[in-house]
Amino acid sequence: MPIELDKEAAAHWEVPTGVMGSNSSVNSSEGSDRTYHSSKASPYVIPADAQEGQRLNLQHHLLRQLFDGPNHGSGIPVEALERGLKVLDVGCGSGIWLAEMNRDFPNGIYYGVDMETSDFAQIFQEISGKGRINLVEGNVLERLPFDDNTFDYIHQQMLVYAVPEARWPHVIAELARVLKPGGYIDLVEINTVQIAQNQNETMQKNNDIFIQAFLSRGINLTMPKDLGRYLQQNGSFVNIDFIRRTAPIGWDGEVGYLWQVDAEKALLGMAPFFAAAFGMTTEKWVEYVNVSMEEAVKNKAFFNAYRAVARKQPT
Repeated sequence: MPIELDKEAAAHWEVPTGVMGSNSSVNSSEGSDRTYHSSKASPYVIPADAQEGQRLNLQHHLLRQLFDGPNHGSGIPVEALERGLKVLDVGCGSGIWLAEMNRDFPNGIYYGVDMETSDFAQIFQEISGKGRINLVEGNVLERLPFDDNTFDYIHQQMLVYAVPEARWPHVIAELARVLKPGGYIDLVEINTVQIAQNQNETMQKNNDIFIQAFLSRGINLTMPKDLGRYLQQNGSFVNIDFIRRTAPIGWDGEVGYLWQVDAEKALLGMAPFFAAAFGMTTEKWVEYVNVSMEEAVKNKAFFNAYRAVARKQPT
């Protein structure tokens, strides 16, 4: 099903508050009302509500499995985590990473920062106060609400949709600012452009249009492949370890099926943006998502996921 992009509509689409999506036409148990970030300081087009919290939790478990198990990057010393580190999760979303790190390493002190913690208020209420978890509002696109050299370990996951390409050097610099000398940084991102073993012309065209839709908002969906380069260019980091993994979409057993569920829920959650960008109703967008998922399974599509772990130079 070919689609056409209205660059002007995509570039100037404004985040709605409490708009309806069309998820109910796919799964009526999820309801039809979605809530989005109200902050104008971010180009984010994904919902921020309980449904999205559930999707983020699913994605978190899939990423953990994809990168071989632990929540922390392979270069983070386990003995240091067991002793207790001061840890920051940037763009903490549902808070599941913080909750599991607190469970696994209860001697740590944990901070989560997000643009609007009220978006996941119910989930945050469940984890806040368990162990030593602190949740604060802040925006890494501006300035994090912490002093220089505060944290031993900083984790950031899946902000590719929230950070314009031109702002990534600032984001890395801001993370370096609040990280202690000798501390660790751990970045996880997915290039959500589908690549297929049997790529056809329609899939390639639609991929190009998706990329252009987000580029019109300053977002480069393919930037995760450059995480290691951004860390290197910053100049603050040493021992940079850069890993790539592939995630099947709808094939290769149960894991592939769950990656398909994650992708489908993300695309449906962005229905208001894509409906505007492609000049269609949300109902037509749901129809398009269903067809594109069938194509992904048939052509053995996959995502590339990346993890970059490094250490800030000791003084």
